[in-house]
Amino acid sequence: MKKILFVLLLTSSFVARGQVFNNEWIDYSKTYYKFKVGQTGLYRLPHSVLSAAGLGSTPAAHFQLWRNGKEVPIYISTNASTLSSGDYIEFWGERNDGKPDKELYRIADNQLSSRHSLETDTAAFFLTVNPAGNNLRLTPTNNNIATNTLLPEPYFIYTWGQYFREKMHNGYAVNVGEYLYSSSYDKGEGWTSTDIGRNASHTVNLPNLYAYTGTAPTPKFSIAVSGNAINPRRYRARINGDSVTGNYVDYFNYSRDTAEFPITLISGSSGSVQVTNLGTVANDRMVVHQYEITYPRQFNFGGATTFEFKMPASAQGNYL
Repeated sequence: MKKILFVLLLTSSFVARGQVFNNEWIDYSKTYYKFKVGQTGLYRLPHSVLSAAGLGSTPAAHFQLWRNGKEVPIYISTNASTLSSGDYIEFWGERNDGKPDKELYRIADNQLSSRHSLETDTAAFFLTVNPAGNNLRLTPTNNNIATNTLLPEPYFIYTWGQYFREKMHNGYAVNVGEYLYSSSYDKGEGWTSTDIGRNASHTVNLPNLYAYTGTAPTPKFSIAVSGNAINPRRYRARINGDSVTGNYVDYFNYSRDTAEFPITLISGSSGSVQVTNLGTVANDRMVVHQYEITYPRQFNFGGATTFEFKMPASAQGNYL
């Protein structure tokens, strides 16, 4: 018996050592200046803010930025050794998403969408000084096409996605007279569409996708759905009224499905994606976590002067 207990304790110690705490990136010999970003966009740290934090005379090459344990490349407005009045640090700051949440799930595959965090939209960034160098940088590059003999590309591969945030889906449950949900992060738990009842549909209108209809890779549609009641059911997904995929998604189980479809389905100026619950039991419910359309797109951004690129008003604030 003692031998068995010893083996169990030894095994559990190895498991504990393998646990990820997400602080492995920290160098405790350094000072980190924390600030928060709640909206994705282009952000600037002016020299005045750096000076107020005691970093005004820090060598420009020593600045280093971190988010979620990964270094973030930064742009510095000067080639001088130090920043002066009017200089700044710029970076592309992304709000928090659900990728760090994966560690919270009993089984990692149970997280069906990582677009939105279950905890907070706000991401913490950490500015530090790393004299060792080799810090990630964004540097200007001249777009010299004077001697370019290459033909312009007719398309690029683009992914349009619908990542639902209409309700919080509680995930797996058992029926004990009423639904009792797991206290752990379980099957399908996370942000989803509203409930889709028996024979009901959830429809999202497609923007003008500017699809390229020449010779190119075939478009793909991928989707993740979950059941939200202890009933058998099937679902069907349609693009512009044409069925592209479907599957069984019984009880609280989930399904990830991918299918190819002809480019002609999205070549028009408008359209829709429709997901239908084909269950047979009254008061049935299912939800959609996300779906994506990956397809060849023209270099057409709808006349936008910026494409998912913005400088929030708060970007000039005192961060540090």
